Amino acid sequence: MLNDSHASEPRFTGVLESEIKGVKAVDSDKLGFENGSRGLTYVIYSLPRCGSTSLAQALNRICPASCVIEPFNGNNYGGRYVNIVREQGLNAAMDILSEEATGIKHVWNKYGWPFAGGMGANDSILTWPKVKIVLLTRRNVLRRIISNEIAAQCRVYQPTTPSKIAVRMEYVFSPVDISKVKAIISDEAKVLDNRRARLVAAKQEWIEVHYESLYANSEPIRSRLDCFSEIARFLGYPKPLVFDDIIQQPTECTSEMLYRKIPNIGDVERECGAVETGFLFRS
Repeated sequence: MLNDSHASEPRFTGVLESEIKGVKAVDSDKLGFENGSRGLTYVIYSLPRCGSTSLAQALNRICPASCVIEPFNGNNYGGRYVNIVREQGLNAAMDILSEEATGIKHVWNKYGWPFAGGMGANDSILTWPKVKIVLLTRRNVLRRIISNEIAAQCRVYQPTTPSKIAVRMEYVFSPVDISKVKAIISDEAKVLDNRRARLVAAKQEWIEVHYESLYANSEPIRSRLDCFSEIARFLGYPKPLVFDDIIQQPTECTSEMLYRKIPNIGDVERECGAVETGFLFRS
C-alpha cells in the first residue's frame, strides 16, 4: 500500500526558557487583526506532511479562528464546505470562507485530492485572486512519503494524544511498494515546478517555505522560530509570534523508530535514498 493523501503533521513540544532568552511576548490584541475582522487574504498551500497544520495552529493562537484548517477535507467540519462545493461550486465556498476567516490551510496532492476530477479546483485555489500563498514543501521527499505512509496505514493523522501515539507505536505496518515510492519521488520536482510556474503566471504574491526550515532538529531553535515570524509578517501579522507561550519548539514528529517498523524499510532506504531527495536515516 502507498497513499500520498493527507497525513499527520508535526506537533509542538516544550522549549527551554533559556534557549529563547530575550524574546519578548506580544499581546494578541496588538497584532493588528481586530476581533471580527474577516476577508480571505491568504492560503497555506501544502503537500501532505509538510507541517501545515502546526503552522495554521500557530497562527490561530495569535489570532483565534483566523485560519480555517482544510475546509475541503470531507472529514472536517461535518463536510460543510465540501457540500457547498458540490451543491453551489468552489466560488460559493470560498465566498463563505471569506466571511468567516482570514486564511485557509489547504492540503493537496498531484491526483487532485481532496477534490475529484483532477487538479482544476486545486489550481483555482492556488491562484485565487488577491490572496497571498505560502507554498509549503519538503526538501527530504523520501521522509515526506514514508511519514505519509505511516499515517495512512495506521490511520493516525495527528498524534496529539497518548492514545494516538500508542496506536502508532503498536501498529503492525505493511511493507511499502518501492516502485510507487520511486514514482512519487520522480514526479515531485515536476509537480512542484508546475505549481511555481502557475503562481508566477498568475502574478500571485507568494513565498515558498521548506518543512526543514520550521521543524528539522538540525536547525537552531531560534532560526526555526524566526522562520515562523517571517511567515506571519508576510501574511499580514505585523508583530512577531509569541515565542514563549504561543509558539513552542517545533520538532519532527515521525521518528526513525517509526520508520524502522516498516518491514522493508532497509530496502526503501537503499533503493530510494539519494542526496537530492533525501535519506531516512542520515541527513
